[in-house]
Amino acid sequence: MKILKYGLQLVATLFAAFHGFLIKMSPPEEVRQSASVGIASFILFIVFLFIAFLARGKGTGAKYRIWMCVVALGCVVLGTIFFFTYQGKTYRLTFPYPPGGQQLYVKGEVLTGEAKEWSINHPGETVSELVASFGGVSFKDRVWTHDSIGKAEMELTEFYVLFVVILTSAVLCLLEGLLTLSDAPMHTP
Repeated sequence: MKILKYGLQLVATLFAAFHGFLIKMSPPEEVRQSASVGIASFILFIVFLFIAFLARGKGTGAKYRIWMCVVALGCVVLGTIFFFTYQGKTYRLTFPYPPGGQQLYVKGEVLTGEAKEWSINHPGETVSELVASFGGVSFKDRVWTHDSIGKAEMELTEFYVLFVVILTSAVLCLLEGLLTLSDAPMHTP
């Protein structure tokens, strides 16, 4: 039971660390932001329990610490790749609204026939202006097809969860390696 409490505290601390960086990076609220953060937290807790399970049968040897370091390094590389991919997808699949605003909303990639025509007749107009001309964010399905909006929401959620879980797994592996090191008997000459 002690390990469960520790694991939950660790995952919560990781999400709160760096002024809530991981939560602020999550997809826009309309993508069910709480679900994205929730599933990432749940998966991280499972990863923590898996690492704790593996650690139960381990020794405090250098091989184990090296193995944890290699896994952490792999997670850092993969997590960084997924982070930049997520950033690119966020840039490509969201738009600010109202025009010039800071709040981001998910857009699709396939315009409706009316929206295509509007874009042709209004070259140089922003996506926000396009959405405003169709009634605002509540009517964005008049601008993009429903399926393309849904696909964009899924892509953002998938890459958010991947980058968060993988990068945070690196932290968990490094912590396990460090804690194993601190549990090792001290060698005295």
